[in-house]
Amino acid sequence: MKKSGLFITGTNTEVGKTFVTASLAKSLAAAGTDVGVMKPVESGCKVQATAEGGLVPTDALTLIQAAGVNDPLSTVNPYCFEEPVSPNIAARISGVTIDMNAILEKYKTLTEAHKIMLVEGAGGFLTPLSDELTMADLAERVALPVLIVAGSCLGCINSTLLTVEAVSARGLRVAGIILNNPQPPNSADKSYKYNLEEITRFSNAPVLG
Repeated sequence: MKKSGLFITGTNTEVGKTFVTASLAKSLAAAGTDVGVMKPVESGCKVQATAEGGLVPTDALTLIQAAGVNDPLSTVNPYCFEEPVSPNIAARISGVTIDMNAILEKYKTLTEAHKIMLVEGAGGFLTPLSDELTMADLAERVALPVLIVAGSCLGCINSTLLTVEAVSARGLRVAGIILNNPQPPNSADKSYKYNLEEITRFSNAPVLG
């Protein structure tokens, strides 16, 4: 299943995937490009403080707003869980089975509605999606080039290079790497000023920003 766009993954959770994906979506939409967004699985969703209750997939809503689309939330985000754990564990706790085919059907619907697709994974590239599959399997199925978001801090050189290798091993193209700063640089972390240079040195993938 192919379409123009990107699959956005991270070297870990909380590295700024949603920030980067939303920024891309907003920029593309502002340039007049018909861009669709998808967050297939989101965990750590907040319970809505209303009489009806329900869960609020904040990341998915952020992407919808950034892209300016009116696609149904249930299509953009087929699976939403309260527990802030990997999707397979969150689904198990909720008594839900994550169905890859159901995700791909929703993805197909979005690809038919939009020229370009941005699909944001959950956690890192090998984060479990179900008890049998990982985010890497989802990336393979949608067959989009992969953009890697890395939190620029101590240890990110190793985790970024490992992610590049994992993506390449699946036969997918690494579109590039974004070094993000989800937190202000820690003055005690001396690695910060070297991360860009070292990742560029050891990786064939372009560091885009």
